[in-house]
Amino acid sequence: INPYRQFSAIQIRYGGCKGVISVNPDLDNSPHQLRIRQSMRKFKCSHDILELCRISKPRPLYLNRQIIVLLSHREIDDRTFLLLQHQHQQYLSESLVYPTRAYELLAEKINRSLFPLRTLVNGAHLNLIQEPFFRQLIITTSKFELAQMRERTRLKLPKNSAR
Repeated sequence: INPYRQFSAIQIRYGGCKGVISVNPDLDNSPHQLRIRQSMRKFKCSHDILELCRISKPRPLYLNRQIIVLLSHREIDDRTFLLLQHQHQQYLSESLVYPTRAYELLAEKINRSLFPLRTLVNGAHLNLIQEPFFRQLIITTSKFELAQMRERTRLKLPKNSAR
């Protein structure tokens, strides 16, 4: 684990317990640093080593119509949502021009275990924008994202703003 990487939840195994725990800063000065729910207890065991199975990581987050309406009623300026919409449209446009943006877009959508995109780009020095198959994939993905934005009012939040 990178001690400098922030995370909010961890999947664990500990002493016959397993489940997901969340980071709670209120426990920093508490004598109990780990609280286990009853539903996490699977069997009795004296094993006292904390095993980390999976750590939360940033992933795409979207606002839908209902959330936007709620936020709007909480006096979040509607220009904020228009700005998010504009930023996402710009990101999609840039993915057709800049190879790094194209890679980001496709890497977010393609399952890494099924398709080695990084290996193709780095190992084969593949330009995603110029190669016809990948260019069409970028165009199709962009059209889908725009349709989602238009039909479902699905606004993507920037990576650094959401978790």
